[in-house]
Amino acid sequence: MQKGAEAVHAVNRDVFVILSGLSFNTNLSFLLNRPMNLTFKGKLVFEVHSYGFFDGSTWITGNPNQVCGQVVDQMMRKGGFLLDQGYPFLMSEFGVDLRGTNENDNRYLNCILGVAAKLDLDWALWTLAGRVIGSKEFFGVYNWNWCEARNSSFLERISAVQSPFQGPIQSGTKLHRGIFHPLTGQCVQRKSLFEPLKIGPCTDSEAWTYNTQQKTLNIKGTYFYLQANGLNKPVKLVGSTSKWEPISDSKMHLSSKLAADGDAICLGVDSSSNIIITNTCKCLNSDNKFNSVFCSTSLFVPNSALVFVLNLVTNASASYAHETMLPSGNFSNHVKPKSPRLRPQFFLLLRLAPLRDLREPEDPSSASVYQGFESGVDLSPNVNLRASHSLPVFCPSIADCGKSSLCAIASN
Repeated sequence: MQKGAEAVHAVNRDVFVILSGLSFNTNLSFLLNRPMNLTFKGKLVFEVHSYGFFDGSTWITGNPNQVCGQVVDQMMRKGGFLLDQGYPFLMSEFGVDLRGTNENDNRYLNCILGVAAKLDLDWALWTLAGRVIGSKEFFGVYNWNWCEARNSSFLERISAVQSPFQGPIQSGTKLHRGIFHPLTGQCVQRKSLFEPLKIGPCTDSEAWTYNTQQKTLNIKGTYFYLQANGLNKPVKLVGSTSKWEPISDSKMHLSSKLAADGDAICLGVDSSSNIIITNTCKCLNSDNKFNSVFCSTSLFVPNSALVFVLNLVTNASASYAHETMLPSGNFSNHVKPKSPRLRPQFFLLLRLAPLRDLREPEDPSSASVYQGFESGVDLSPNVNLRASHSLPVFCPSIADCGKSSLCAIASN
């Protein structure tokens, strides 16, 4: 690896040098005992791959929070430790079945989006193409004819991690924290002290302060603290305090206790209004009473959890940086040193099929049915998503797309 890295650097001193791991690019742990010794600095990147099927059907058969904790712990032990050494850590391949019917992938996606946001990972998605020669590509962002997104709700979710969260820490930079919802890719917002908290785009997320000793959570620079107000009721911002802490192996549940009876509740999202509420903590472990009913049947577990993630987010419109953060047993509490940024926006891995293949569906007479089947199941069910996202258009011709909205835009 060292000889290869030096060879690339000798040919072009202006490119990043990306080094892969062992075991299908999942394991860089050998670097713990044998660190790289190179003649150059500031351009070395380490990459890993991550997919739900790497762990078989564990996401279905196991408790999703416990599996998430195990997978994240393994990722940190086998490569994530390089972040603490100041290296960029690139998840150079990850992806899911975008039809929305693969329960294993759906549960994996909830976890990996939290990880990507928490660590501010640079990433590359497999894949852009919706079709390869002779077969469909269900991991593809596009549908079979490259005219529509296979699953628009996935684009809503992934948009939260397309832009870098962490930025260079400069003198005088002020930090704050935020609350991220992996199921929707959105964050907790506040319009006023008199309106309930809701989820919305992370670019407009609220700034929070979390006291790790007292376990209190308040709007940054104010005495308004987050307080639980009862089961299935909206949370309040008040002068008194409630204690909040991450629970479950995934650390993707923020839990408090009701003052009246001491029952544990978790932050969640009301599906009809996007309002932040507290509800029963679900799927915390394999013995949880919801496991047989909720965890084994839901495609989107944990489907209502709100999670703090360890990020330093640069907010260009403010004088402070945004840190989406809460202590977690699975991640070290660190701020990455200055290092090369790989992502001006985001990466997509392209697996391009010949133009002929894009023009010809397997059965032209059933193209409309085929395209409808390819449209995918909403990966963010029962949650109102307001953001709008679109894709570049690769349609061979307007005729190939019919009434495709993306092609109509292209034709204009």
